[in-house]
Amino acid sequence: MVLEAPHPTSVFVNGDKTYSRWLRPLYFEFTDGFATRIPIKLQAGWNSALIKFLHNPQDSKPTEFTCRFEQPDGTPMEGLISSPRALASPPPAAARGYRWLRFAVPALAEGLRVPSLRRSWLAFVDGHQVPSAPEIPLSSGTRAVTLRVAADEVLDHPFSFSTAPASLLLGTWNAPGLEHFSGMMTYEKTVEIPASLMSERVLLDCGEVGVCADAWVNGKAVGSRPWAPYVFDVTEHLHAGKNQLKVRVANTEANTRAVGSSRPILEKIDLDGWHGPARLVPFVDRDISCPLLSGEG
Repeated sequence: MVLEAPHPTSVFVNGDKTYSRWLRPLYFEFTDGFATRIPIKLQAGWNSALIKFLHNPQDSKPTEFTCRFEQPDGTPMEGLISSPRALASPPPAAARGYRWLRFAVPALAEGLRVPSLRRSWLAFVDGHQVPSAPEIPLSSGTRAVTLRVAADEVLDHPFSFSTAPASLLLGTWNAPGLEHFSGMMTYEKTVEIPASLMSERVLLDCGEVGVCADAWVNGKAVGSRPWAPYVFDVTEHLHAGKNQLKVRVANTEANTRAVGSSRPILEKIDLDGWHGPARLVPFVDRDISCPLLSGEG
């Protein structure tokens, strides 16, 4: 049983108590990351489940929870019927028709990986039908992939994009296809360094980053920055001529959590991705000493 509830809770299955926790969480969201997974044993036929909550009289919000049953490996139990009371009537007929799934395609995607589906399905890339394959190839500039799946299809495994290097301008990751992306992206560029720049020390200033950055110059790590300023001293790793710069940027889990009732989180994210500007900045490193002055006062 996967139970999401922000209240102290007890669970009884077929009359036996299987779970009890009487602590109220300090923070809670209706996502699987905050769910409690309760091991239970079900019998063939009807099973009873009773969930008890402790009400907080000072909280005017109504009691809310979600509950589902799944296999030990996390896959759903097909054919499961639920009811507030045992029913003698036959199970309802399987849903007929189709569902349409639409995926916005980010610039880095070269393919959409489709998990194994139990029913037949169709695929369309920018409105044109393509073969239904475990991975649908996507050319540069593709905007959307649409799948037609059976209405009773159980979508119990994630869809994912395979990625390839692409030329991108610095900017927000809150773009079509990346709105809910939480992870890392690596930027690489080869730059020509004039010998005149090497007469002083040089800083790599990454500008605005959301939210962490690691940097390499010519394959050598130059540091990590979890907060501003995202500036690295790269003097010892540069040379006159061509140099390769690499910066890896990671955001937070906020995008992943911005679903359902938490979707407004997206509007509150001020930085997501590498915004820049990125600059190589020369600076002078000098020691200045002042002689001690004597006097009367």
